[in-house]
Amino acid sequence: MAPRPCRHLAPMARALRRAGAKTALSMPTWTEDSGSRGRTLYLDAVLDKRILQAQGLTRAGLEYKEYGVDGQYAGFFCPACRSSLSGWRPGYRRKPASSNPRRAGPFT
Repeated sequence: MAPRPCRHLAPMARALRRAGAKTALSMPTWTEDSGSRGRTLYLDAVLDKRILQAQGLTRAGLEYKEYGVDGQYAGFFCPACRSSLSGWRPGYRRKPASSNPRRAGPFT
């Protein structure tokens, strides 16, 4: 069974999985103000805010952010549940893992 995000992010995660996205990593969410609370799912998929909004998959109250050393990740954060759903930023050109082994994982 695939790891599940909070109920606010679940419709988006289900739609992305139906489209072929795979879970790259699932772990507890950690924030400086509340420690470990909630769940973070990293999907091997592009999270394009405009497309997801047009499909009615985003909800009021979710925060969208682009982040990472190279700005390679994009994700939605649920402040109510302290959970997040992250993937690749639209337009980010991934390098083959073999070209930079230090950055081969989903969190660099």
